[in-house]
Amino acid sequence: MKLSFVLATLSNVHSILSLHMMSIMKIAVLCLVVFLALCEVQAKCKCDCPTTSPVCGKDSKTGEKQTFPSPCALICYNCTFNKRFVMIKQGDC
Repeated sequence: MKLSFVLATLSNVHSILSLHMMSIMKIAVLCLVVFLALCEVQAKCKCDCPTTSPVCGKDSKTGEKQTFPSPCALICYNCTFNKRFVMIKQGDC
């Protein structure tokens, strides 16, 4: 009787560990997919911007203002994050 109990317990532990490993693998695959999607977005957007002089941009949808290192960086930000910032002046906001 004790041997069958031990075997049943080991079987249950194995099942629990198998489910746990499957969950970890699912999370790892999801992280990989998100990482690859972000890499794809960055590959489509030309973000090799030299730092020049800062510009102030305004989101045409929300009105939010933000300083960007250069006009190129503003364009890159819009492309990468699907935003609608437009340059409103040279220099910081």
